[in-house]
Amino acid sequence: MALRKFVFFFLIISILGLPACQVSHELPPGTALKPVEVHARKIPQDFSKVTPVPTEVTPAPETVQVTAAVFQELPMAPMVMYHRFIPGGARSEKYKVSLSDLDRHLQGFYDAGYSLVALEDWLRGDMDLPEGRRPLIITIDDLFYADQIFLDDEGQAAPYSGIGRIWQFYQEHPDFNFHLALFYNMGDKGYANRYVNGSFYIESGWQEERAKAIAWCIENGALPYNHFFNHPNLSQLTPDQILWQLEENEAALREALSLVGKPELAKSSDNILALPYVIWPETDAGKQVLFDYQSPEGKPVAAILEANDGA
Repeated sequence: MALRKFVFFFLIISILGLPACQVSHELPPGTALKPVEVHARKIPQDFSKVTPVPTEVTPAPETVQVTAAVFQELPMAPMVMYHRFIPGGARSEKYKVSLSDLDRHLQGFYDAGYSLVALEDWLRGDMDLPEGRRPLIITIDDLFYADQIFLDDEGQAAPYSGIGRIWQFYQEHPDFNFHLALFYNMGDKGYANRYVNGSFYIESGWQEERAKAIAWCIENGALPYNHFFNHPNLSQLTPDQILWQLEENEAALREALSLVGKPELAKSSDNILALPYVIWPETDAGKQVLFDYQSPEGKPVAAILEANDGA
């Protein structure tokens, strides 16, 4: 009896211990497979109601050609200041340069590799010079006198005036450029409007002739800047008087240009000041007037120039 139980128990254990991998799922040889029929139903689609979505294409970056002038050291420009010119004179004086000497100056500048740049462009760091040329700034003080700028019968700068002589040199040497900074005082002088044998004379109608000369300057790159109405000693003026000198000078320039129908030309220049006699206002309040001054167009002061000869 005990032996049967042991054999039966051993048989159960043996059956339970069969590994699963020994179970066969293979069909017996020769078993025929029953085919299965599969039905697919076509679903109609109306593509006319489908909104196409464009494929975004990243555009190729545009190629930009950049040309730049690179300075190996901090760029510097000499500034040459003139005042008056002597049409018929052979010798220059302290504040008056003969046209023959001016000719020599211009030729010397050109031969040394200099070309003119505009003062306000230089202050902005914006220069356009022919390759191999060096920057030069020419300023003229205390305008407008006829020996500085005079127009001939054809309305062009006459070569017997200083600016006309520079213009003539530029016509012969285009790579010299034509840029001048003109510091004007409208309240302390008249304007000679007649030229005879090397001398200028004031006659009636001079205000309009001066206005034509001013307009020509602006239209051709000789730009006017404020040098105070009566060329005063600023150390002797109150802050209110200093402001009046600035504003009156601006107003007189615009009034002159209105005589020839071109008041808008006054907007061409930046707001740059030059100190008469290189003298600052005595008080801090007076100096602040200069720092805070804005042109009639609302332009702030870009620079205040100090000449080194007391002009």
